[in-house]
Parts: sequence; C-alpha cells; structure tokens
Amino acid sequence: MVYDTATVAKKSKYASAQAHKFQDINPVKIFILSSLVQLGAVISQEYSLEYGTDKIEMHVGAVQEGERALVIDDLIATGGTLCAAISLLERVGVKVVECACVIELPDLKGRDRLGDKPLFVLVS
Repeated sequence: MVYDTATVAKKSKYASAQAHKFQDINPVKIFILSSLVQLGAVISQEYSLEYGTDKIEMHVGAVQEGERALVIDDLIATGGTLCAAISLLERVGVKVVECACVIELPDLKGRDRLGDKPLFVLVS
C-alpha cells in the first residue's frame, strides 16, 4: 500500500491483524493483533466469522491512550476481523483513524460494518 507522507505522519501506530504478513513495511512501527497465542499480559476481543468465532489479542501496553492508529489487514470480507481490531484498540483509548486492506470482497458488505472509518483498498 502506498500512502503519501502527510497521511502517514498523522498516525502514531499501525496495527495489523496478522502482522507477520506485513513485515516488509519496516521500519514503520507495527504491533501484532493476533489470533495466535501471545506471551505476557494480553487483552482480547472475540468476533464472529462466517463459520464460527475467533478472537484477537494484543499485548497490554502495546498502545497508549490517545494514540492514532491505522488498522491493516490483507482482506475485508464480512468485516469481522477489522471490527474486532477497532473495538480492541478503542477499548484502550486509541483513535482508529483509517483502515486499509489489500483485497475487498464487496458483495459481503464488510465495509458497511466499519461505520465512519475510512477504508483504503487496493483490489476490489
């Protein structure tokens, strides 16, 4: 994903639902919101999938109240993962200012679940 420097500079954190998929973005600061087991104190958010439920977790202290975040995921289908990430971040006082995905499946209307959050997509 390509952002102009003014847009990038307005955010203090970049969150990826599966940060291992976005390792090439370094040195941008990305922290992990993951469905994998994490060590140390974590907070979690459960969410619904088309075929069941899952949860994502983040380390306590990964973000600070008042920070602004861009949430990144590879795909938006029903919007469950992005909504869970937004909820998790907002619970600790982070303002999610935008979401970005590589692929959108528009027929599943995941974008509609994001409310007023802007969504940047490369392929729809």
